[in-house]
Amino acid sequence: MRRSTRAALVTLAILAIAALLAPAFATAPAAIGDVIGGRLLAPLARDPRGHLHLLGTDRLGRDLLARTLVAGRISLAVGAVGAIIAGAVGAAVGALAGWSGGAPDRALMALADALLAIPRLVLLLLCVALWQPGLATVVVVLAATGWMGIARLTRAEV
Repeated sequence: MRRSTRAALVTLAILAIAALLAPAFATAPAAIGDVIGGRLLAPLARDPRGHLHLLGTDRLGRDLLARTLVAGRISLAVGAVGAIIAGAVGAAVGALAGWSGGAPDRALMALADALLAIPRLVLLLLCVALWQPGLATVVVVLAATGWMGIARLTRAEV
């Protein structure tokens, strides 16, 4: 493995572990909802209670490190659920196409090719504009745009 690839994997692993262990790292009580009187603090500053804020606080006095780590947990969960759903759908469609052969195979792979031509970001923006924005919408779009490559790979192996 190349040095740059190894460094990227180590960095990604450290960030994922930090996000998963957010409550242990975010020791300041002003994590999400508990504010310290609406004080904007610079990075590496201490609040009146003596808590160190590595990334500072926002205008409401909430600790930015804690908020970033909690947001990382949410992002990891959304990505994992989207990938699991996309993998299941892609494996099922690819296996069905490979098993059936003939016209169904050609139709399913043509559908996958057509959907691969649509940029994922454009579809995400369209869905958020049409539906209420939220985590469920993002998971659905990630799953809906991620199954095609897995289906093609599964089809090639069947």
